[in-house]
Amino acid sequence: MGAGVAGMSLRETFDSLMYQLNRPPVTTVGECERKCGGFARGSKVCASCLAGDIDKALGGTQAWQFIFEHHLVKRKQWALEDAIEAHGK
Repeated sequence: MGAGVAGMSLRETFDSLMYQLNRPPVTTVGECERKCGGFARGSKVCASCLAGDIDKALGGTQAWQFIFEHHLVKRKQWALEDAIEAHGK
């Protein structure tokens, strides 16, 4: 079992990644605490840094691929929501 953020397990790091990715419509964000230039919900560690930690521990790019696919799904969700709103029912 590899370590994630500041001694967190990989499971805890993944849970933090999900917290960053699944933002409610209104939330507070601030600079990533690692000062990478990214932004994070609650001014914690950003999704990019968390994905990098997971991928480094696993030796691949699974977390980066997950973020990419997650963003694609969110865009499809927003498009469907827009279509529903435009329909008016």
